[in-house]
Amino acid sequence: MNRILLPIVVLTMVLIALGVSTLGRQQTPETSTTSAQPQQPSIPEHVVYGMFLRDLDTFNQKAEAAARNGDARSSETWRDFYKGRAGWSDEEFRVLNLIAADCQRQLKVINAKAQKVIDARRKLYFPDNKVRPDGKMPPPSPELQQLQAEHDAVILAARDQIRLTLGEQSFQRLQEFLKRTLVPTITVTKLGN
Repeated sequence: MNRILLPIVVLTMVLIALGVSTLGRQQTPETSTTSAQPQQPSIPEHVVYGMFLRDLDTFNQKAEAAARNGDARSSETWRDFYKGRAGWSDEEFRVLNLIAADCQRQLKVINAKAQKVIDARRKLYFPDNKVRPDGKMPPPSPELQQLQAEHDAVILAARDQIRLTLGEQSFQRLQEFLKRTLVPTITVTKLGN
């Protein structure tokens, strides 16, 4: 059973960018201290910004839930998690949160479509919920690849909107902040052959 579920879960997470933001620590070329260590591949921007924008939106949702429950302290902590660390102004942070919420709304639609495709393919390739005799996963369908491209494009459009709205100086500060705080928490794992 685990041999079936694990690849499906991993494929689902990769294809629709769901999962945990922090999977481990990584040495980046900027922070690597020895040349003997193998360098991890660079992290694609859609992954970094996808995680950042998802975090912002999730933290805002948690802040709203805490506020509804009368927990002002927790609400403020969730809402200002990134703001305090990055030193953004109220206006910069407001813009980031609006862009993050809009991005997540668009991704939710794409992810729902992708889940339908994944479910249909799972029924086709794993009708009895068993691993194929050769143990291999079928390649993603062209439709699923298109949805992944749309998913990534939405994230990159949100990144571009941040750049245009905040200006180049604030955007560069964000880039440095993400490079310093978020990127080191990402581990690249190669799946399959």
